[in-house]
Amino acid sequence: MKICLTGGNSRLAEAFIALAASHPHIRLRVLGRAHSSLTKANIEWVRGDLDDATVCQKLVSDQDVLVHLAWRGAPLAAGSFARGLREGLLPTARLLDAVAAHGQLRVIYASSGGTVYEDRTERCAYSEDAPCLP
Repeated sequence: MKICLTGGNSRLAEAFIALAASHPHIRLRVLGRAHSSLTKANIEWVRGDLDDATVCQKLVSDQDVLVHLAWRGAPLAAGSFARGLREGLLPTARLLDAVAAHGQLRVIYASSGGTVYEDRTERCAYSEDAPCLP
């Protein structure tokens, strides 16, 4: 199975990469702004950003599954709706354009609690029974 992954330098991606590395039947292509020390024969690193349509095309070309973990923070974390669109939604839309151009590609999108639960100024863990206020 060929899987491509965005957000390759995040903690969640690090765990995903380590798991995939232990399964030689998985071929993993990882997009990150920097290369990682996590290297195995079944892992290919693509350095770049979702702002680049060519990078998006390279990432999804000839893949079976896309795991999308890349996001630049909660949508309104910077206090600007336009910035949230520019830094989060538009790069994801560019990626989805590349997916659409490559036909049958399954997409897994990992949602962030910061986009589902109410905005909190203090850092604390959310629970599954917290109210959803996207």
